[in-house]
Amino acid sequence: AELSTPRLLATHPTATMAQRKHPVRSAVQKAAHAAPRSRDKLKVKKRVQDTTRTTFGRLRPTAASAGVQAAPLAKGQFEKLPGTRIQQGKGGVPVRIVIEDGKQFPPDNVRSAKNHMLKLAKLKEEADKIARLRGDVVVTAPPKAVVTAAAAAAKEDAEGSSAAADDAAAAAPP
Repeated sequence: AELSTPRLLATHPTATMAQRKHPVRSAVQKAAHAAPRSRDKLKVKKRVQDTTRTTFGRLRPTAASAGVQAAPLAKGQFEKLPGTRIQQGKGGVPVRIVIEDGKQFPPDNVRSAKNHMLKLAKLKEEADKIARLRGDVVVTAPPKAVVTAAAAAAKEDAEGSSAAADDAAAAAPP
């Protein structure tokens, strides 16, 4: 009989929950929360990638800060190598490019470019050998010198055979 009603409400655990005040939501917020949402397809987060930074957040070094300066290319500046071309790369840096597959090398590094081209030639040779064994048509073209020599020989044969035909026609009795 000593406990009064207000004291009972304050000490009871459910009584404190009834006294909490939640922030009032607007009608727009209530409607947004009450609206049905599709749960089957999740929204994809757009990841904005900063191209000036590495994966770990450090700034990427630029060609100018690496000490490489863009110098104009001059003829005869680098050693000639058949099957390659010297071009301006990114940042104006000269680069040696293998024409066959587009692989890039430093322009002074002729040895690695030659080794790469030898590897490509070896792979092409193996592919030709396999194609011949299968009976397929060999797709690779012969070197340019072989083509020009074969064309010259064919031209001589054509001229020689026409001259021989003329001689035979002249020697034949009428």
